[in-house]
Amino acid sequence: MFQNSIKSSVAKGELPWAKTLLLAIMAGCYISFGNMLAIVVGGGVPNADPGIQKFLYGLVFPVGLMLVVISGAELVTVRLSAAHKRVFLLISSPITVKSRPPSRRCSRAQGDDLAAP
Repeated sequence: MFQNSIKSSVAKGELPWAKTLLLAIMAGCYISFGNMLAIVVGGGVPNADPGIQKFLYGLVFPVGLMLVVISGAELVTVRLSAAHKRVFLLISSPITVKSRPPSRRCSRAQGDDLAAP
């Protein structure tokens, strides 16, 4: 089961951005549907104790998350966290820069042209 999870993660990581965007929109719709269903069910109990309403809301809200998992939609936060890790690794790696002679723009930024004659 763990190996299947790794294979699925690698496959989702290699999806093109257009398909990832579509899957993220679908996931957002499923989460919204679960939230609206929870509001209707939790708030639809007239004259009920607020604790019961909150319990029903909490009981029904995970339906949206279940729809995301069952349908195979992808929450974009997973993709962005992987991208964040890649960017962090790029930033933290040593970068070699070839030295160039200073340009005129650099000397102006340093205030060399403002010196008194």
